[in-house]
Amino acid sequence: MGLKEFLTTSEGDVVAIPKHYRKAQKRLRVIQKRVSRRTKGSKGRQKAVKQLGKQHKKVADKRRDFHFKTANYLLKKYDVVVHEDLNIKGLSKSRLAKSVHDAGWSSFLSILANKAENAGLLVIAVNPKTHHKIVLFVVLKSLKSCMNAGIIALIVHVTWIGIITLQSI
Repeated sequence: MGLKEFLTTSEGDVVAIPKHYRKAQKRLRVIQKRVSRRTKGSKGRQKAVKQLGKQHKKVADKRRDFHFKTANYLLKKYDVVVHEDLNIKGLSKSRLAKSVHDAGWSSFLSILANKAENAGLLVIAVNPKTHHKIVLFVVLKSLKSCMNAGIIALIVHVTWIGIITLQSI
């Protein structure tokens, strides 16, 4: 049970979820057990807690690095990025919680928005309630061709195609 991919572009490119937390889970479990075995207030417990913090930081740093590299890849390749405005808080209360937190979509979307703003590119969040299918990520090649056509085509998952006008932007 879990998520299949981190994002899918309109061209069908798929970016897999690296699963940093799940890979580090065994090591974290060992260190956490070491912390719980130590006496509260002892030097040994302080060292074990510090080691546990370092291991969690490694996982967070790997995830953050992945987010920055993926955002750079998308913004170098495309001028407009359209994504579903996910209810991440709601998803984190479901049985997909561990996978959702491991993917770190919330931090990725904020990184993507900040980098796009700095680069002068466009990131559009689409309301998921207006669509019946799941949109992971949709990317369009150039803003000019969209403006000339007056539409943005959203390729949703595999088969469904919906259209949204630029008036809502």
